[in-house]
Amino acid sequence: WREKICKWSYQVADHFSLSRQVVYIALNYMDRYCAASNEHIVDLLRNKNRFHLLAMASLCLAIKVHATTESWIVDTILKLGRDKFTAEQLKTMEVDVLQRLQWLLRPPTPQVFI
Repeated sequence: WREKICKWSYQVADHFSLSRQVVYIALNYMDRYCAASNEHIVDLLRNKNRFHLLAMASLCLAIKVHATTESWIVDTILKLGRDKFTAEQLKTMEVDVLQRLQWLLRPPTPQVFI
């Protein structure tokens, strides 16, 4: 699933001409969320819908913090997710991610390091 989510995220970034660094950051959020989660990673990965929602929320947060503040983000991400989730579910997951990451949303990236 991680590989599929990664490819999907890069397609979204490329389609909207976003920096690929946004995807790197979103994947960093996902990895750190999984590491901080009380759930076992295997259980999280077995629940495809929850993992998909986590990926969408992570990408939304990365775009909001590192790319743009435009209002199209949530609606567009939900549509790209084939309307499997509501805006409320996405926002709830975003809050969960923020809490588990303790609001640390600026991970070091190779581009920043250089």
